[in-house]
Amino acid sequence: MRQNLNTTAKIDAALAATNGRAQSFTVTSADTLRVFATAAEEQLAGILPKSAWPGARVTCCPQGPSSSYSYSAQTTKCVLERGAKDWFLISCERDQVFPKAPRMCRVTLTAAQTLAVPLVAEKRLAAAFTLTPVAQDASAHERLELHAAAQKLAGVA
Repeated sequence: MRQNLNTTAKIDAALAATNGRAQSFTVTSADTLRVFATAAEEQLAGILPKSAWPGARVTCCPQGPSSSYSYSAQTTKCVLERGAKDWFLISCERDQVFPKAPRMCRVTLTAAQTLAVPLVAEKRLAAAFTLTPVAQDASAHERLELHAAAQKLAGVA
């Protein structure tokens, strides 16, 4: 399945077929998917230029029931993919959502996008700040110390 989110009638029909009679805690309309797509665009805008968005995927699912439920509920898990200009519904299937589970909007980047993110960040930093490069004549020991300090600053050490 690959349906443009602008084809509202086809998307709504696919969601109705997936959900059956379930209405609560499910995705029931293309409008809801467009809300998920907008949330994904906000995440992508922080890390990549719009021209680099095609191929990114979003797995989305509504929030779970309130704490008064003591069992899981049926939900709809959908996967959207960004095209050159629009979002497309790639798949939708039944799934289970548990009480107090938050709404899920998980963006997955392609391998090329993953490699591009630090390059874009470096370019944005260079435009906004004066960066101090590592000295060309720095020894291997000094480079290792700088790398360790950078990891500590980033919270990945």
